[in-house]
Amino acid sequence: MLGIPDKSVPACSTCHGQHAEGTGGFPRLAGRYADYVEKQILVFWSAGLRPRGEVMKTISDNMSDRDIRAVAAFMEAFPAEAEAAASPAVDR
Repeated sequence: MLGIPDKSVPACSTCHGQHAEGTGGFPRLAGRYADYVEKQILVFWSAGLRPRGEVMKTISDNMSDRDIRAVAAFMEAFPAEAEAAASPAVDR
């Protein structure tokens, strides 16, 4: 997850975790359906809504439709197990 440096688009891992597992107030992206990720980016692009919306609006403003589709497809292909691996075990 390198981002798009020539467009000032940082790597998703900067906020969403090394494996896109989600961190703090930033949601998990790993394993999400591409359609979902694409729609979320477009919501930020069009309205800048949601928590941390201003940051994502700035990022998405610099992304082309092709960039958005590529990120969405990458996240769908990224193992959803990254979240489970990153979470501590819970004894029951």
